Amino acid sequence: MLGYGNEGCISRHESFRILPSLEIAIGYEVVFRVPVSELFAGLRDEVTEDVEARLAQLEQTLGQRSFKDGNGEATARKLMWLCERKGPQYRPLP
Repeated sequence: MLGYGNEGCISRHESFRILPSLEIAIGYEVVFRVPVSELFAGLRDEVTEDVEARLAQLEQTLGQRSFKDGNGEATARKLMWLCERKGPQYRPLP
């Protein structure tokens, strides 16, 4: 169903020895009717943690910039987006 000639690759995906391509991962989603993020929940958690840490670092870096330089508007837009993605309950510290 996924186009493999044998079960070896699927076995390696199941044991997390290798990651499938995006195309194959979506194929698993179609076959099992389960979102890719649930099929690979451990990987999703790792990626989420890494990306959230990088976003927090970006927010900290942007917050330390001066709004008087030539990129002040762009910096403000990025900071607003970072606040918005955290949801309405988030209030940045002064």
